[in-house]
Amino acid sequence: MINKIFSFKLDHIKHPIAIQASLILLALALIGLYLPGKLSSFLVIPALFVTWGYRSVIQIDRQIRIAFYLLLAYLIFFTLFSQSVSHSADGVYNVLRGCLFFPFALVFAELARRKGLLFVNLLAFIVILGNFLFLHDPENHFFFSYYKNPNNAAVHLVGLCILVLPLVRNKKWSCLSLNSIISIVGVAIGLYLLILTNSRGAWLGVCCAVMIWGSIRRDIQTWIRLTVCGAMLLGLFALLYYLNYKGFQLSLRGGVWIALLKATVQEHLFLGFGIGCVKPLAFLKGLVLFTAHNVILEVFVCSGILGLIWVFTICFVLKRHLMRFIYHKNTLWSMGILGLSAFLIMGQFDLQFFAFRFMGSLSFFIGLIYSQRRQVFLQQ
Repeated sequence: MINKIFSFKLDHIKHPIAIQASLILLALALIGLYLPGKLSSFLVIPALFVTWGYRSVIQIDRQIRIAFYLLLAYLIFFTLFSQSVSHSADGVYNVLRGCLFFPFALVFAELARRKGLLFVNLLAFIVILGNFLFLHDPENHFFFSYYKNPNNAAVHLVGLCILVLPLVRNKKWSCLSLNSIISIVGVAIGLYLLILTNSRGAWLGVCCAVMIWGSIRRDIQTWIRLTVCGAMLLGLFALLYYLNYKGFQLSLRGGVWIALLKATVQEHLFLGFGIGCVKPLAFLKGLVLFTAHNVILEVFVCSGILGLIWVFTICFVLKRHLMRFIYHKNTLWSMGILGLSAFLIMGQFDLQFFAFRFMGSLSFFIGLIYSQRRQVFLQQ
């Protein structure tokens, strides 16, 4: 019985409804990252079932596996030297759950290539529309969406805007297809709601992601790329001026950054306080915020100089290997570039490194980029 459970495969199923259902289950797992509560943990289970069924399409190079083994060794080592093993265990659990989204992305990309993503776009569009249930709240000055914090709402909207993009161009549809209409309207609504959150970090992430994407898309005419990048830059300056006029507190973050940095340098410079120990440290120091609001600072506080070098080494191994490939510059690749750039920049203001949402998002977007590689290497 156990052998039958672990040996089942979905590759032989060619029915469009079955493939669309598998896509939707994978999309629900990603959307769950941007919803509050423990719903995301339950949505991972059916996504695991789908990924295991399509495991034959998952091909991971040795260098990617080496990067994962380095991450696993990092988690084990700094948990052993942690000031609070229970908090570290929770952080390790979140990181490992997030890493599951890398194989999710590989299966997601393959199924999207086969059948397109009209229903996935529609699902993300419906979740975006659900935000209008929370618009009329006289007690809050900013838009909180499903959350109690406008910054979480901003991250939620950025993730959904990327998912609602027309990921795979379907030749059966024209430029005014239902898929295109859903995507354009969904992104427009998402960006409008993003303005209401008053989150500069999220807008900085979105604008910089678009500029990075435009700068590396060599197949787009130069004047178009320059126009898009210039428009996003001017729009960013205008938006920052507007948000400053409306009111935005960065001083709280600044005070927390200085306090956490000072405590780590003075007390645990080389090994840090332990994975996931920012919250108890902030509580002990009497800080206003209980998160670092900066992923690089969080890595330093949790694992010191040694851990910071360790994590940068993992990033270097990943980047060096990914840069060796020539990629299909399609919309799946664009989604990965936009998502990865946006979340790395937002991570400097609003996200936590040892959190399920951040690690899951990074793993998924890296997986999307990796899925569009060709078996051709660039000359070093």
